[in-house]
Amino acid sequence: MTSVITNRAASVALQNLRALDRDLDATSRRIASGRRVDSAADGAAYWSIATTLRADRSTGAVLASTLTLDASVVDVAAGSLTTVLADLGRMRDLLTTAVSDSVDRDEIQRQIAAIQGKIRTNAESASISGTNWLSVDSARSDWGRYAQFALAASRGAEGLSVSVDRLDLASVALFDANAVTPHTPVLDGTVTIDPITRLASTINASSLGAQVRAYNVRSDMAGAGTLRLEVRDPARTITGSYQDGVAAPAGGTTGPIPGSIDSYLWNSFVDVPVANLSAGDVVSFQVSGGTPANFTVTSQGDGLDFSGSNEVHLEIRPFAAKYPGVVYDVVVNGAVLASRGVTGLANVTHWTVVQEIARQIDQQYASLYDGLYPRDEVHVRALNGGGLTFAVDASGVDSSVTVTVAPPTGANSLVDIGYGTTPGAARTDLGFQEPARLRKGLLDSPEAIATDWVEVGGVTLTRSTRSVSVAGAGTAFGITAGSTGKEIQSLIRFVDRASQSVTALAARLGGLRTHLVASADRAQAQGRIQESAVGALVDADMEAEATRLRALQAQRQLGLQALTISNAAPSALLLLFRP
Repeated sequence: MTSVITNRAASVALQNLRALDRDLDATSRRIASGRRVDSAADGAAYWSIATTLRADRSTGAVLASTLTLDASVVDVAAGSLTTVLADLGRMRDLLTTAVSDSVDRDEIQRQIAAIQGKIRTNAESASISGTNWLSVDSARSDWGRYAQFALAASRGAEGLSVSVDRLDLASVALFDANAVTPHTPVLDGTVTIDPITRLASTINASSLGAQVRAYNVRSDMAGAGTLRLEVRDPARTITGSYQDGVAAPAGGTTGPIPGSIDSYLWNSFVDVPVANLSAGDVVSFQVSGGTPANFTVTSQGDGLDFSGSNEVHLEIRPFAAKYPGVVYDVVVNGAVLASRGVTGLANVTHWTVVQEIARQIDQQYASLYDGLYPRDEVHVRALNGGGLTFAVDASGVDSSVTVTVAPPTGANSLVDIGYGTTPGAARTDLGFQEPARLRKGLLDSPEAIATDWVEVGGVTLTRSTRSVSVAGAGTAFGITAGSTGKEIQSLIRFVDRASQSVTALAARLGGLRTHLVASADRAQAQGRIQESAVGALVDADMEAEATRLRALQAQRQLGLQALTISNAAPSALLLLFRP
C-alpha cells in the first residue's frame, strides 16, 4: 500500500543513511587520530587502562632521566677519587724514600705538601650542577646528609610507589669544613646500671681508693663479671680475691695493662672474678708491703622490687629542639615485666629495667615515628655502663635529651632509677664530645699515630703519639730532618690506610653507578613495554579502517540512491490526480 502521508521506505532508507554517516564519521576519526579508542566514550575500560599506562610510562621516563643525571654525579666523584688514589700512592712512595737517612727530607716534605694541596683542590672541584660529594660543610643548614635516588616505580594495590635508595654522604666526603663535633647525651641520674661498676665506684670513693683504682672489666649487668684492682704505687704489686662473705686475700694475676700507652697504667693489677654480687659479700686485696684490706658489699648488688605496686614511668624527649614532637612514654612495672617473662620480680636488676626501656623505645619508634627522621641520623637506645644513656648523632642543642618523671599509672607508686620520684621533675643534658666520633671527612679526620713504641713480652706498647690527618688543615702531618724511622713508618701505614679507605669508597661508587645505570635501562625498557601495551589497547588497525572507510562510502552512495527511489514512489502516485 502506498501512502502519501507516511513514506515508510524513505524513513527506513534515511535511518540507514544516518547510521552509515555515524559509522563513517567514527572511522574517519580513527583514521585521522590513529587510535581505535580515543576517549572514554570509545571504550571506558580500555581507555582507563591506557591512561594509567601512559602516566606510568611518563613517570618511568622521568626516572630514567634523573638516574642518568645521578650517574653523572657519581662519575665526577669517582673520577676525582681515581686522581686522589694516584696522589696518595705518590705520597706513600715519598714517605718510603724518606725512611733513608741519606735523602733530603725537607725537599720530600715540600713535595708532600704540594700533593696535599692538590688532593684538596681536586676534591673541591669535583662538582656538577652545584653538587659536590667529596668536599662538604655539614654545618650548613642546606646540607643534606643523604643523597636519595629514585630507582624504580611500580603500581600495586595501593597505587603507584617509588623505590628509593640513599647514600650517606658523611661516609663519602673526603673533606668536611664542619668544626662542630657530635655529642652523646648521657643521663645516668644517681644510679649506675651495672652493679660491678657501682662496686668499683664505691671502692674508689672509700679510704681504700688511696691504695687501688677499681674498675669494671667485664660484666653481665646482673652481678657477675670481672673487677680489676690496679695498685696506684708503681713500685708495688697486688693480690686479691672475691668471696661470698669471707675475707681472705688470695693470689691473683699481676702485670702491666696490655696495650696501654700511659706509663701510669704500667702499674700492677689483679682481675677478681665476681659472681652473684649481693650485700654481705667481701672483696679482699693486699698490696705488697701492706696489710690485707677488705671491702664489704652493702647495696651495690641489690636489685629493684617490682613484686608489688612499684613502677618506673618516664617521658623521654630526645633532640627536642630538632624534633619537638618526639616523645617516648615508658612504663615499667611488675605486670609489664611479667608479660616479658621476667621472674624474681622482688629483685629485678637495673639492667633488666634498662633493657625493657630500650625495647619500648624501639617499639614506639617503629609504630609512631617511622619516617620522621632517618634512623641512621639518630640513635636512641639504652647503652651499657654508667646509666640510662641515649646517643644522638647531632650537635649542640639538637643533641639534647630530656627525661621527665611522669605520674604513676593507676594506684602504683614510683620507684627511683636515678631521676627521682617527683612527677614533673626533668633532667636535660647536652652530652659530651665523644672521642670515637670526632670524624670529619676521610682525609681531614685527625687520627693518633704512634711516634715511639716498645716491645714488652711480645706486646707492642705505645710510648708517644701524634695527631695527624692526610690533608686536613692544622694537623702535624709531615716529616722533618729530625723525624725518626718509627715515626715515618707510622705515617706510611697511616697513608696506606687512607688509600685503602679511598679505594673502598671508589669501589662503592662504582657499584652505585652500575646500579643507577641498570635502573635507568630498566626504566627505559619498561617504558617501551608500556608504550607497546598502550598501542595494543587503543591503536587503530589502519588497513582495516581504510577498507572499512571505502565500504562505508560505497554503502552511503547506495543509501542515497535508495532514499531517492523511496521518495520517487509517492511522486508517481500524485500524477494520477492531475487534471
